[in-house]
Amino acid sequence: MSSRRGGYGGIAIVFLIAVVAVALLALSAAGSAAAGVPGTPAPTGARPPVLTGAQIPSQYRLHIGGAVPLTGLGSTPTPASRFDSGPGPTDLPFAPNVAVWTDPAPQTRPTEGRDTMGRTYVAFQHEVSPTNHDLYVAWSDDDGATWSAPVAVANTAADETNPNLIVTVGDRLTVFFQQDGNQQAFAYAYSTNRGASWTIQPINTGAMLTRNEYPSFVANGAGAYGMYGTWCTQPQCVTGPNPAGAWTILMLFNPDVSSASTWQGIYFGQPSDVELFHPSSAINSGSGDLDGAIEIEIVDDTAWDLTWFRYNPTGGFFSQDGLMCGTFCPSNDFVWPSITADGNRAVTGAHFFNSNLGAANVILAVYSTNTPGGGATWQLVNANQGTIDSATVDQKYLSLDMKGTQVQAAYWKANAIWFVLGINTGATFQAPARVSDNTPATAIEVQHAVVVKNSTAAGPLVAWHDSRDGNANIYFAGLQRFTITIATNPSPLNVRFDGAATWTSSPASQRFPAGTTHTIGAQSPQPGGPGVQYLFTQWNDAVTNNPRTISINADTTYTATFVTQYQITIATNPVGRSVTVNGGPQLGPYVFWCTAGQTASLDAPSPQTVSPTSQYRYQSWSDAGAQAHGIACDQSKTVTANFVLQYQVTIGTNPAGRDVVVASVTRTGPYTFWCDDASSVGLDAPTPQATAPNTQYRFDTWSDNLPATHSITCSSSTTITANFVLQYQITIATNPAGRAVTVNGNPQTGPYAAWYDQGGNIGLLVPSPQTAGLGTRYSFSAWSDGNTNPSRTILADQPRTLTAVFTTEYFLTMSAVPVGTVSPGNGWHPADDIVPITTTGPADGLTDRYRFDRWSGDLTSFATSTTITMNAPKTLTATWVHQFKIEVQSNVIGASITVDTVPTPTPIVAWWNASSTHTLQAPVSITIGTNERWNFATWTGGGNNAVFTFAVSGPATYSAQYTHQFLITLTTSPGTGPTVMVDSQPYTGAPLWWDEGTTHSLDAGSQPQSGGTGIRYVFQQWSDSTSSPAARTYSVSAAATVTATYRTQYFLTITSAYPAWSCTGAVATIATGCWFNDGDSAVVTVGTAYQSGGTKFAFTGWSGDATGAGSATVSMDQPRSITAGWREVSFVEEYGVYLGLLIAIIVAIVLILLFLMMRRKKQAPAMPAARAPAAQATQQMGGTKACPACGMEIPAGATTCPVCGSAV
Repeated sequence: MSSRRGGYGGIAIVFLIAVVAVALLALSAAGSAAAGVPGTPAPTGARPPVLTGAQIPSQYRLHIGGAVPLTGLGSTPTPASRFDSGPGPTDLPFAPNVAVWTDPAPQTRPTEGRDTMGRTYVAFQHEVSPTNHDLYVAWSDDDGATWSAPVAVANTAADETNPNLIVTVGDRLTVFFQQDGNQQAFAYAYSTNRGASWTIQPINTGAMLTRNEYPSFVANGAGAYGMYGTWCTQPQCVTGPNPAGAWTILMLFNPDVSSASTWQGIYFGQPSDVELFHPSSAINSGSGDLDGAIEIEIVDDTAWDLTWFRYNPTGGFFSQDGLMCGTFCPSNDFVWPSITADGNRAVTGAHFFNSNLGAANVILAVYSTNTPGGGATWQLVNANQGTIDSATVDQKYLSLDMKGTQVQAAYWKANAIWFVLGINTGATFQAPARVSDNTPATAIEVQHAVVVKNSTAAGPLVAWHDSRDGNANIYFAGLQRFTITIATNPSPLNVRFDGAATWTSSPASQRFPAGTTHTIGAQSPQPGGPGVQYLFTQWNDAVTNNPRTISINADTTYTATFVTQYQITIATNPVGRSVTVNGGPQLGPYVFWCTAGQTASLDAPSPQTVSPTSQYRYQSWSDAGAQAHGIACDQSKTVTANFVLQYQVTIGTNPAGRDVVVASVTRTGPYTFWCDDASSVGLDAPTPQATAPNTQYRFDTWSDNLPATHSITCSSSTTITANFVLQYQITIATNPAGRAVTVNGNPQTGPYAAWYDQGGNIGLLVPSPQTAGLGTRYSFSAWSDGNTNPSRTILADQPRTLTAVFTTEYFLTMSAVPVGTVSPGNGWHPADDIVPITTTGPADGLTDRYRFDRWSGDLTSFATSTTITMNAPKTLTATWVHQFKIEVQSNVIGASITVDTVPTPTPIVAWWNASSTHTLQAPVSITIGTNERWNFATWTGGGNNAVFTFAVSGPATYSAQYTHQFLITLTTSPGTGPTVMVDSQPYTGAPLWWDEGTTHSLDAGSQPQSGGTGIRYVFQQWSDSTSSPAARTYSVSAAATVTATYRTQYFLTITSAYPAWSCTGAVATIATGCWFNDGDSAVVTVGTAYQSGGTKFAFTGWSGDATGAGSATVSMDQPRSITAGWREVSFVEEYGVYLGLLIAIIVAIVLILLFLMMRRKKQAPAMPAARAPAAQATQQMGGTKACPACGMEIPAGATTCPVCGSAV
């Protein structure tokens, strides 16, 4: 159980330092250096080699616990925050220290990374308060000379510490860190824009693996391998003295760090008295193994050691390869391991404090050049000394990084930062060099004190925390660098550093670490254009080596001086001739470079012997110069010497002394002369050349196989000979005359006379037999000299005549078609010979056979064997007929098929001649009952037509396929008028024979169907399914009658000048009338009066299919039409009563006034008494009433309505 470990924040650090101090005092007081660590066995003898493989005691073995479920908790962008940078370095071998960031608050625990573009990153923790730290990153694009202002990586309210930076594919930056915001998670921040902005991503590890600390990760392509220290309460971790749990290691793997959902976790299940701390990670890029180094508890809370292992997350392979000290030299303080790997090579180490090792902390390390070989491959570094620095002062907090076989190590030693280089994978470490440059040294002695990055391009890059400013800040140092420039004269020309694969145009500059050596070079010669080049002469410091090696100790410019040269080509035509250039013999084409301003001398030796029978002669120079002359080197040029090739030619004769003609001149062979290449010379050989009677010399051949008269082209040295032959005349005759003979392989007709070479053999062949027309020939019998051999050879040694004698034969031609054999077959027979003949056919097959038909040609016979007399050429043909087995079937048992007009029940088997044509006719339908039948569908192999004609080409089976059909009777009620859609087509009444099991669509129409003017039909129901809608799917399973029932409706057309009507009992009303069911009584009412504007109209009555002045009642048994009559009501008619009353009142008033005036004249006081009679008269004359029929106002005393004529 561990109570002392690296903790969270400043309080934990102070506490740790206090505990360590107490422990050191206790150890010092415990006894002498030989006492070792309390609780461990006392060592004896020399320090043993590291414990590897099976040598590791069982109690110190690692135990894989199991997989850990990991879940992403969402990402959080880090708010932007930047700070200023520091100055650049100037001294050797490490440049002056540069402050990455100075700030009053402490900055500690740096971690480093470098991307593919050469940018160096340093991430570190920044103290906000003793219990709150944030993480920042700064970067340098000039190998640490200057630094960017730091950018916040994680600056939440939580305490974020112990950053660990990696760079993955695409220069994606990821910083893993320790945090206390969520004890059940590990966290990392990532940047996809080279550090400009960051996003935090926590990953949940569950309640049994908490307080994840001190991350160590390494890039794996786009992914990452790594480890966290973690507090484990899994079952494996609660054994031992502390049942509450134990510190262990959580291994983490992700193939792509851009995905938070692909993390895998495996933890070590250790007992609480063998806890694990402070992991360090590396990767074997070849095997995919995680190479891990961790701190293991040797004595509970008292002693710790370094152990290392390999784990492959793909296959689950695990091997604990070594333990540094065991019980010999475990440290009484944490050892803070570091590991680095490159392929199969790896180095790991840590610092140890144990009296068996000395009085100070010492760094011990081991290495392996083949980690897959297991523990046996590990050994102590530095020739098995195990140390990297022989000093006897405290050395702590090792950081390792390896590239190839070069190991770079940085560490804290006596308050300073030191660096040491290991070679051969750490087999040897060189002398240490101090990195921090201040005195007194102020490097802070605390975990993660220093980090080194092994940069192939920039050398070691070291970052550490340092208190030289009065508080902890991050400092950086790399090797001092100088600028080397390569210039050229003239410029620009191609130069390069260190043998680079590509040349760079001058001037070119690079910065190199001080004290290193490098090569510089200038391409020489190098092209300056077509036919122009620049040739290096020397450097500006008079050094002529190119390339040359330089030592880096100051900014320096090296200038390469060149001269201009032109390419001069001295060619010959043809190539390969000798020329003299600048006094030296050369073969053309000869190319050389001539420095500008110089002159070259040329000459062309002539003639030039090629062989005893050929030579070249000089002809001219292409620049028209003399045979020997000079040229100026003022540009690139080609000068050609032209030569003519000559050959020695000899014209001979065989035998010698015969005449030949050479170039139109007769010569006696042999004749020799010289001939220009490609020139032409005419030759001739006169023939024949007589020598004596009946003998002559004939020209036979030229040795070049050309005609007697021809020209030769001089293309090589040669001898051409005209060959002559002595000849005799020989005659070959035939009996009868005109027969063919072959003389020396040439067909001739006898008698044939010709000249033949003396002493030569004359080959004679009498072709036998010889055709004398179709089917007739002559056969050789004997020669006139008694020789019976038609082929013989005679010697041409004198003139002679020889005759061939012949007899007659006829040819018998026999054949069998298309198959079969004949006997005796084709052949010649003597005239009048009687020849027996016969023919045989092939054996019958299962599905085909042949039958003999007849003999034809010069004999007609139907017997397979007979004879023929050969009194002329004869031709006979035996004809066989090829027959095939044809089977006719049907899926309807016993179905009758008409075969070539003959009805035949199935199944049918027939043998028919090849190529014969036959017709099969299947019944279109086969009745089963009145409502059921088989209906023809197709011929298998013969198409869809019931009548099928085919030519016999092989055995075949044809089957008439029928479908089982039922008659579906579709009716409507009423029987005429409505239309049903069957399979989207209007049903026309044709029988519906449908295949069993098929489905069809029926649609009786969801909307009324027109039956003509004023008639329509409305679907009611199906007879077989009263609940089915108008549109339905019908499945055929048996014969059936299906009826669609409709209700007939008639339209009552209502014509009225004015819309004051309504229908009672209608199923639908539209502007022109109403629809009624068949048989309904339609009742139509209309208003008796209608006002339109200032005019009033009165209803006069119905006409058409209804009469009367009231409501119209119509029987709807057909379409009906009624018309409402209207008339205009006149002003007098409408207002007559009122007008009459008004007139009456006016008259009465006038009369009253007249009466009163008359009375006044007679008796004025009597006027009031006269009013009563007038009022009475008015009452008797006035009064109105309403007409009960039309509603119009009429006089009260009227008995007939003056508006509508109704009685009132």
